[in-house]
Amino acid sequence: MPAALVALARERSNAGRVVYVEAESFGGVGAQASVGWELGKLTFGPVLNQTPDGDYDPFPAVPEPANWAINQALEWLGVRTHGDVDAFEAVGFTKRRHWLADRWSS
Repeated sequence: MPAALVALARERSNAGRVVYVEAESFGGVGAQASVGWELGKLTFGPVLNQTPDGDYDPFPAVPEPANWAINQALEWLGVRTHGDVDAFEAVGFTKRRHWLADRWSS
């Protein structure tokens, strides 16, 4: 993560929690990472994980999507879930993911 982005996140976190998340995936195999700041300090993570069939050493394999790095970061921000909906879906990221996939394939 670039130092300038860390500095920006640290600064902005004085007004409220800030997270940085990233994901890489193809065909359902991938990895996620997340980290968060509050009041100018790193207070969440870093959380690193991969799907069980991934090859992202040294990220640990986590089979349950609800426990993946981005879901953990969203829950830390205060996103609440219900039923079978995880935080990623609750904030609408699944809609965006499918939109991007449709645009890339056209």
